[in-house]
Amino acid sequence: SVPIVIDGDLVGAFAMFEDVGDLVRQRRFFESLIEMSPAAVIMVDEHVNVSLWNPGAEQLFGYSAAEATGANLDDLIAKDPEIHAEATAWSSEAWEGDSFRRIGRRTRKDGSLVDVEIVAVRVLLEGAPIGFYIIYHDITELEQTRRRLEARIDEQMAELVRTGELARFLPTQVAEGLLGGHLRSDESFERRRITVLFADMVGFTDLAEGLEPEELA
Repeated sequence: SVPIVIDGDLVGAFAMFEDVGDLVRQRRFFESLIEMSPAAVIMVDEHVNVSLWNPGAEQLFGYSAAEATGANLDDLIAKDPEIHAEATAWSSEAWEGDSFRRIGRRTRKDGSLVDVEIVAVRVLLEGAPIGFYIIYHDITELEQTRRRLEARIDEQMAELVRTGELARFLPTQVAEGLLGGHLRSDESFERRRITVLFADMVGFTDLAEGLEPEELA
């Protein structure tokens, strides 16, 4: 709207009307998607301060939109010192590209940790970056399963190492009996005085490594 002035007197106004119904409907559509999304959807500005915080973020991290809006995201959900250092490093790294994906841990309002997949997409205004949309998926169950599997694999590897070490120094039957817990505690034992002689041949180790078992025997 522009006023129309003649000889210093306001005599009317010139107005233009543009139908923006489609834009408004699109904005409302995307807002409803964000509101209904089960994932945590957050928008931050160039200073990593929160400008959008959907209900999914409230549920995941425990902060209301009023509490989160305006706060620095890394200070809000990465309170642990180790996690905070990682989060700030990732925030700096994210600005170097158009998108960013990582798996890490973040802190809830009550201080508990949550495993999350982080997907960030840069937001541009007239070609200039103004912030990021960030989506957080709770993957705690998946990460706990992964850690349990890794622990089990470590245990099995340690068992294989122990088996191999015992088999080097004991007969196979004795090694398997020890590892399998088959030696009975009710067996009778007796104490004896014995003499042990250990004899080695000069150069035998090198010789053994270079010969087949039949030749060595």
